[in-house]
Amino acid sequence: RQSIINKIIDACIRLPIEILTFGYFFPLLGMPAALIPPLYLGMGFTLFLIFTGYSFSTTIMRLIMPGTPTVLEYELTLPIPKTFVFGKYILSYMIEACIVNLPLISIGIWVLRDNFSTIQGSWIIFYCTVLCALLFSGLFFMLLPLHYSQGYFWNNIWPRRLSWLLNFGAIFYTWKAAYGLNRYLAVAMLFNPFTYIAEGLRSALLGGPDYIPLSICLMMLSASSALCVLALQRSIKKRLDPV
Repeated sequence: RQSIINKIIDACIRLPIEILTFGYFFPLLGMPAALIPPLYLGMGFTLFLIFTGYSFSTTIMRLIMPGTPTVLEYELTLPIPKTFVFGKYILSYMIEACIVNLPLISIGIWVLRDNFSTIQGSWIIFYCTVLCALLFSGLFFMLLPLHYSQGYFWNNIWPRRLSWLLNFGAIFYTWKAAYGLNRYLAVAMLFNPFTYIAEGLRSALLGGPDYIPLSICLMMLSASSALCVLALQRSIKKRLDPV
């Protein structure tokens, strides 16, 4: 409970900063008003997923460190499948992210409603897309501490893995803009699942031909989630049952 309260407080601090950035500072620097909605959805939510997901990964890594008595260590001794135990942590991450972020991103869009006047999508489809994104994020960031060794995780996971996903995930720009700049780079970005999160949110809420179609985004997110499940099952067995 205290953890959720702290995260809500953090999000409430983040919200006015984002509103000032997108509603005042970016336009002051000359950013066209048409770019505010897609970048707000990319940076306001997808960027949030990466940072909070990394925090979730570090929490799991501390729980599975050898020689450290934790609640997870006790739960793994219970006569239930280990995938159920880790699934509980993924579900907890998703619930916390929903409680903290969904109301705030909705408030942000309402405050910036003059920039979001051209919404052609659906709020219901948008929230469903958010849930798909949270499911993938929970699976992916659960996989990292189970797949990589402790030393590699703490020293290399951010510069060698997450930085690439962050900078080449259509978060700070749209995929169409990247394709217009360099089509080979844009094609490479299609291998990044966070591209489909950012573009899927834009397509679901804003609609129009400027983003990757929502059907493709949801299909690729589903495929990425399925791959994460398979990799998780293998990593859990290898990490916790090495014999």
